[in-house]
Amino acid sequence: MKLKRSDKTVPASRPSSHGARVSGSGGRLNLGALALRSSRRRHVVVFERTRDYWKALEAEVGAEQTNVIRLTTIQTHPDDAPPLGLTNLAASAKSAEVILVSNSSRAIVRLLQLPQASPEQTRRMIALRLETELPYPVAESAWVCERQAPRDPARPGRVLVVAAPAGEIREAETELLDAGIRCRSVEFDVAAFAELAVASSSPEEAVAAICIEPHRTTLTVTRAGELRYVRRIPFECEEQPPGLARLPDLANELDQSVQDYLLHADNGSLGRILVFGNRALADRLISALSARISVPAQFAKVPDAVRISYAEGADSPSLMDFASCLGAALAAHKRLHGNPTAAPALPRRRTALAEFRWRRRFILIGANVLLLAALIAGSFGVRATTLAAASRLIDDVQPYLADLEQLEEEVRILQTESAEKRPILDLFLALADVLPPGVAVATLKVDSGGRVTISGKTPNVELVDDKAISAMEASPVFLNPVFLGTTQEKEGLVFRMTCEIRKGALE
Repeated sequence: MKLKRSDKTVPASRPSSHGARVSGSGGRLNLGALALRSSRRRHVVVFERTRDYWKALEAEVGAEQTNVIRLTTIQTHPDDAPPLGLTNLAASAKSAEVILVSNSSRAIVRLLQLPQASPEQTRRMIALRLETELPYPVAESAWVCERQAPRDPARPGRVLVVAAPAGEIREAETELLDAGIRCRSVEFDVAAFAELAVASSSPEEAVAAICIEPHRTTLTVTRAGELRYVRRIPFECEEQPPGLARLPDLANELDQSVQDYLLHADNGSLGRILVFGNRALADRLISALSARISVPAQFAKVPDAVRISYAEGADSPSLMDFASCLGAALAAHKRLHGNPTAAPALPRRRTALAEFRWRRRFILIGANVLLLAALIAGSFGVRATTLAAASRLIDDVQPYLADLEQLEEEVRILQTESAEKRPILDLFLALADVLPPGVAVATLKVDSGGRVTISGKTPNVELVDDKAISAMEASPVFLNPVFLGTTQEKEGLVFRMTCEIRKGALE
């Protein structure tokens, strides 16, 4: 599933061009597949935080199949921090690659039309678009994106963006750290779930995958291994009869979403619908869908790429209840085999203050041990022992020192990006001062020649063509405003206009 990730617990993110992954944090562009290549098996533990409990899936990746060896659910309580069950898993997770699945209820999924550009330019365009798309500041968000391969490189292409509040990711990471579990990477649940849908279908098949949970339902459509459509529906639906009675309403919502995809898809066809998640809810939902959608729906089976090694019993949790965790493990398996198109989990180094403090403690401990070793060896005149101990300690501490150097570089890049964004913010403020009430700016673009293109909503044409243009002509900031017309769209009357910025007006 070709979803490229940009790690953000601090401002901005990075997009990718088709076939290349862009990752990192704080504005630095780092192209390359960065695939993990190894012939050995790797122990992976995937954690996902839900409303009332943690999910944990342990697996071995790297062999022909992803081998699931244990499923665990851990109840959480307000006075139990960290939960005892998490602490008990710390020992097995210590030597494993730990992946955190982010499933924020405030996650936003958008399909944007953007012109073809370099990864850095695309990242900046997306960050500007997200200013109007997100209900929280872009600087406080984490987002990933996928640019789909364009048929015509000269025409704008589609970019799928998934964003969530970075603070919620930090909270989950901190809870794991308090239990002694260090998270090495983060996967968005939509990307992980789509990876599972790809593993459950044939390579060229277009499949709608539905993950039903008691508090929400996620719909994704994948085709030819690519994520094409996402919809998240916050829907309270318990296994008890009052909750089951609401399933027909959920089926209607899903039917409308499927029809919306078929209407806008390049190839308006769908092979089948796979349902994951709670089995009792899934069976009822399949019956409700069958009465509304002609596409066949069925409960998803465990993919052939997965092998189950734990003992399954009546009281054991179902693997399909761990759909996002399983998808994250499958993505890790692909990356280990050098497949950069798998939904990439990003390293979480330098992203949480608690983890930085944790690393700093090891640096200080290493420095103190080095000093102590030197004093002891010097007292006994054992120079060879001193040199050997110092060499080992320097090797152990060196990776953390490199992290500190990279952190300084991240801060420098963030300061540079902040200075670059300030003129855009000043331009928005200047527009707010001159535009008449009722005119709302949605997007603002500045080309390399300094010409500004503005679009937004207006209650009527005269308010922009007459009053807005006149106010901008009288403004000391704007020059040569031109009204380009309006179009009637679903959200209302949308206008477009262009102008220039007077020299030195925003300095």
